[in-house]
Amino acid sequence: MPTQNERRSLNQPSTLDFSFGSEGNATTLLRGNRVIALAVVKTAGVDQGKILGVCSNGSGPFLLFRLTRDGLLDTTFGEAGTGYAEGRFGASTALSTPQGLTLLDNGAILVIGHVRVSSISDDYPAATLFNSNGTPNLVFGQFTFREPAPQAGPTPPPNAAPATASGGLADTGKILFTVNNSSPGPYRYWGLLIQLTLTGELDPSLDGRGYIFFKHNNQNTSTVGVVTQASGRIILAGSTTDQGFLVGYTATGQRDTSFGDQAGVKAFISADGPIRLNAVRVQTDNKPVAVGTMSNGSKGWVARTLDTGTDDSSFNNGNPVITEVPFARLHWTAADIDANGSIVVAGEVDTRLCIVGRLTGDGRPDTTFSPSGISNHRAEHTPNITTSVAVQTPMQILVAGQKNSVPSVSRYHS
Repeated sequence: MPTQNERRSLNQPSTLDFSFGSEGNATTLLRGNRVIALAVVKTAGVDQGKILGVCSNGSGPFLLFRLTRDGLLDTTFGEAGTGYAEGRFGASTALSTPQGLTLLDNGAILVIGHVRVSSISDDYPAATLFNSNGTPNLVFGQFTFREPAPQAGPTPPPNAAPATASGGLADTGKILFTVNNSSPGPYRYWGLLIQLTLTGELDPSLDGRGYIFFKHNNQNTSTVGVVTQASGRIILAGSTTDQGFLVGYTATGQRDTSFGDQAGVKAFISADGPIRLNAVRVQTDNKPVAVGTMSNGSKGWVARTLDTGTDDSSFNNGNPVITEVPFARLHWTAADIDANGSIVVAGEVDTRLCIVGRLTGDGRPDTTFSPSGISNHRAEHTPNITTSVAVQTPMQILVAGQKNSVPSVSRYHS
């Protein structure tokens, strides 16, 4: 339970919200191994504001869960009113590893990740869809990506597109996602963008086949997120061994050479060490925000570009925002954008204590959140591992991951 001093700090921004959760300490503990991702229901209705997430579960099926607005398991969701629903990307004997979760406009729940037949077989990108109540979407079924892998050697030159992107990715019936192919398998170290229909099939309106392989500078490449702009432009985010990048595509999957400064690519490079992106978001003005770490994981890193992928002088004078904690290692693992356009980030200090931060729209630490713009990672009851962050309301921020090696969701005041 919160101490007397903690009660005095109730409702102060950047502090834990002890009105949340099942444990009396601003946290809900869950089944499984770790919360991989979470999202807040935004659509109007009885479920608005509720919390959806997915937990990894070792060799067993992954676990979807839904919490009430105040962090209790939602008995209107899942199997037999438990608040949980089991999911797989393949047969019951296959190993399903979730990597992300997205809520579609119709309320359906998309889970993406990898599947392999056994512990010694290759990983393949995979996806499955659930209805809003946690039951499997039988029309979509289970999707596994098994297209031919790129041939070894230099990456083929990108298809060029006219300077003005046309078309829109907001059309109904399209599901766009990327996966991080870092595990052993035919697509290891390739960036991969996939577009599916609502029936679980590759959508050929993306580059004529429904998928795009990508390597930056012919280096080992990981892709960590994708966003779309109102124009339909697709922005894919990722990293190589020494730099982060954003790459632009048109809605139909051609490289958009009007984006960035290197034939459709915006590269992020620092003399202080490699930049590794972990998340990308897009603001309502279509400006992309890239979030990650630099200096081999010792500093938090956030940058924003113009909607065209070029430097934005209105954000920290065109420079990334670097966040440090004295005598410790800090990295940002997740990000969200609040209703005011502020950038909410979350990560870990020394890979064992959660930290939450907020930047203003012009790239300054938000001193209305805390004097330094970040939370006190040494506060009692602070979670440990941070995998995801989501703005629940203008006054509440959710973080997910692990606490004391148990899957957890916690809430901070905003």
